[in-house]
Amino acid sequence: MTCSAPAKWFGRFSLLLVALLALLGAWPRSVRADGCKRDGQQCVTNMSCCSRDCFNPAPRPGKPRPLFGTCCTPTSCTAQFPKCGMIPDGDCGDMLTCGCPAGQTCSAGVCVTTTTSTTTSTSTTTTTTSSTTTTTMASCSFTNSTVTLTAIDDETGSTASGNFITQSGAVDSDGDTLSVSSVSFDAATSVPSSGLTATLDTSTAGHTLIHVYNGTVQDAAHLVGALDVILSTGAYTYTNGVGAQGLPVGTNTIEFRFNITDGSATCMLTGELNVTVTGDDACSITLTSSSLSNRVTTGGFPATGNLITDSGAKDSDGDTLQIGSVSFDAATSDTGVTAGAPDTTTVPGHELINVYNGTPQDAAHQLGTLDVTLSTGAYTYTTGFTTVGGTFSVEFMFTLNDGSGSDDCTATGTLDIMETVS
Repeated sequence: MTCSAPAKWFGRFSLLLVALLALLGAWPRSVRADGCKRDGQQCVTNMSCCSRDCFNPAPRPGKPRPLFGTCCTPTSCTAQFPKCGMIPDGDCGDMLTCGCPAGQTCSAGVCVTTTTSTTTSTSTTTTTTSSTTTTTMASCSFTNSTVTLTAIDDETGSTASGNFITQSGAVDSDGDTLSVSSVSFDAATSVPSSGLTATLDTSTAGHTLIHVYNGTVQDAAHLVGALDVILSTGAYTYTNGVGAQGLPVGTNTIEFRFNITDGSATCMLTGELNVTVTGDDACSITLTSSSLSNRVTTGGFPATGNLITDSGAKDSDGDTLQIGSVSFDAATSDTGVTAGAPDTTTVPGHELINVYNGTPQDAAHQLGTLDVTLSTGAYTYTTGFTTVGGTFSVEFMFTLNDGSGSDDCTATGTLDIMETVS
């Protein structure tokens, strides 16, 4: 009797342990243990893909075979039966040619059984047998299988849009509604021909989104652009990413392949979209002095200067520089110094900033006003009417650009006004 309690405890513990192991074994695992690549990712061998298929399209005449392919999931004629004729090979961007088994023929993209009629004449011993099959073939055609967009610059956010169906002139002979069945990135025919990679996103219902990257690091900093396609209508929009500014100088062609269909296997059109991005020479602005200073005394002459010439700003393209904006820098100004909001409406082409010694921000507390002519960089700082004595450091920040709107052609500097209130 003294051993019955441990034995009972051990039995219950064993049952609990078995239940816990069963629960852990049934717990779902969200991460693949093999680390394979999913559809749309760059690949070299079939074994690196989850689907075990690395699709590498045949090169065009005169061009080398690409080093990398794209993971995809193919299909087969058996899986697609009773469809026949030209059938998309899953999402691999290729086509299958599928036939029909014995005794059947391919009619309008579907395998059907041949109808046989037999006529027997009783006046002779000859039997005549005839077989008649009536087939109505649906068809569709392009007037332009290559769609080329008007060239866009390499600035972030530049866009181009169109419609695969209308721009290609796709027509269905039966008047059926056409739609886009699939879209893919064509690394082999894109320029530059090496270094561009892409991902495929179909998570938004009815859309296919392809992100193209400059290199194998697929993040926002390397995003060249994104193509968003509405499959039911064929409408698409291409938008530049930050990585577009890293493309080589000159013409860069980002190419996609698209398939148009009316839903039948006998109407399948394959075309190309060429997005041309013009890379510039990545303009730059250099300053010989990014920190400027000036002094002024209350009641004396205003402090004057020029933010562009005083900083020695130079544009690499030789373009004329201008001031983009001016702002008060409370963090580097003396404690207690405040400023009103920048004013760009009172005097057209100018930016005015009123500075105060504490609050309230009224005439009695005003240290001075900075007036900057944006087109030339000329500035004037005029003292105010404050009666509190002392020397105050009032600091401003300014930006320069070449007026092109390029976000890679800017520079920043500071202006420190030392004001003595006597």
